[in-house]
Amino acid sequence: MPKLKRLLIAAISIVMVAACATTPTSLDITDADRIQSVGIISIAGSRFYDEQLGITVFGNDLKLHTITAWGLDQAWEEKLTATVAQNTNYDASLLKVDRQPLLKIYEKPESIFAQYNSADFTQIADELVAISTANNVDALLVLTTGAAEIAGTNQVLEGLGLFSTRSLLGLKPPTYLYMIGVLSLVDGQTGEVLVSRPLNEKQTGWFGGGPYSIYHEMPKERKSKRFQDFTEEDIAYLKTQYIELLEAAWAPSVSALLKPKAPSTTN
Repeated sequence: MPKLKRLLIAAISIVMVAACATTPTSLDITDADRIQSVGIISIAGSRFYDEQLGITVFGNDLKLHTITAWGLDQAWEEKLTATVAQNTNYDASLLKVDRQPLLKIYEKPESIFAQYNSADFTQIADELVAISTANNVDALLVLTTGAAEIAGTNQVLEGLGLFSTRSLLGLKPPTYLYMIGVLSLVDGQTGEVLVSRPLNEKQTGWFGGGPYSIYHEMPKERKSKRFQDFTEEDIAYLKTQYIELLEAAWAPSVSALLKPKAPSTTN
């Protein structure tokens, strides 16, 4: 398991810690006109964060697990392909790619500062260009994971997983299944990100990741479990929930991402 560095620094008090903070959130009209075909790739479903927030900082606990075998990426790619085909004028292609080389998008250099889950597309630009060329598509729509500040704390919620707080005075607070996803449209010729937006939907109620998270409160019989306690039945439940969890977010997120911004007007 990789070492997770969780230094508590004031500089992390931003709302969304993700690639979309530094890339456009609206598609340029010129790019929209030249792109006709889009290949779909998900590299969001390989890592699972099991995070428990303590009463004090010393009680915080975070564990990272590999869940590639759950098949979430394949399921999400199918959903995304159908959504793009139904909600845009682009030709959407479901691609067969080796995701493992693409996971270096999340690798971070050694640092004394906190290293949070966000995608660095410069790490895989050449690979994405090669995939676009091999599949004869103009661009790639890539689903990755990001990170967001946990409301009211100096901790950060990352990727997808479970978030809970420790019991206090015998009370067992809710446990949330969550996903912080980011959709990015990548130029097939250069490997550069043209536009990026968080995958989200309007949800009511409180949750630590705020508006950048899609979440579901775990049922009573499962809310006290940590990853290492999961049975096969629990895993099957989580896999189903992760597919259903994002269902309402696909269409509005894709439409917002791929809708070109209105051209500027001058008086």
